[in-house]
Amino acid sequence: MAAEQIKVRVSGKGPLKKYVPGGVIVIPKGSTASMLVSRFRIPDGHRVLCMRDGKRISPSIKLHHGDHIILISMLPGG
Repeated sequence: MAAEQIKVRVSGKGPLKKYVPGGVIVIPKGSTASMLVSRFRIPDGHRVLCMRDGKRISPSIKLHHGDHIILISMLPGG
């Protein structure tokens, strides 16, 4: 029996746009935000923040069917 899967919409902002093409992807049910980030070939050095419903979420948060996740790279400096 195949594992259950969910669909989430993902998009990258700023420098991550070139690594996260955007659109709907299928992931295993129970996947976390960090598992989603690891699907993309984001170079080391990018500190990636995950946003859902306009709020930052922890990398350990489980994702749900229909979520829209935005990946943002924190830039050093201020």
